[in-house]
Amino acid sequence: MAGDGAIPESPKSKTLAGRDVRNLCSGHRAAASAAAMFQAGTSLEGSADKAPTPSLDLLTTMMIYWVTESFVTSVRYYYEARRHPWTPTHTRTPVIEAPTGIAVFPKELLIPPKRWAEQYYNLKRWTVMTAGGHFAHAEEPEQLVQDVRAFFRQLRE
Repeated sequence: MAGDGAIPESPKSKTLAGRDVRNLCSGHRAAASAAAMFQAGTSLEGSADKAPTPSLDLLTTMMIYWVTESFVTSVRYYYEARRHPWTPTHTRTPVIEAPTGIAVFPKELLIPPKRWAEQYYNLKRWTVMTAGGHFAHAEEPEQLVQDVRAFFRQLRE
């Protein structure tokens, strides 16, 4: 349909190694969106090249999503969570009874208030990190691993 952002099908659209070229254009949009999210949700100041995970890693990740046609499934959780929020089937407090640790990275896209987290989760560990964001595993792997280890060590004691 014209004006909906869709790329019209043509007999010549299947050319790139049997792939629908329309998917390539969608892939570019997805890559641009992911790059913007990466930059907004990291401790970067202006360039992905300044990150511990350079642009090549981001490009490799996006290429994997495109080649395996898995980008949509990777973001489906965000869509579903927004459209159909989970609601518990019980009225107990805390709602999430499993021991929970939360690592708060300063550039995370959404940071829950600690007071809310204490009421909603069986919060056993709350760590405010010095750097990192939504992609903390790539930006601050040492900090993240240390915190996860400390969380489980605390549960074993």
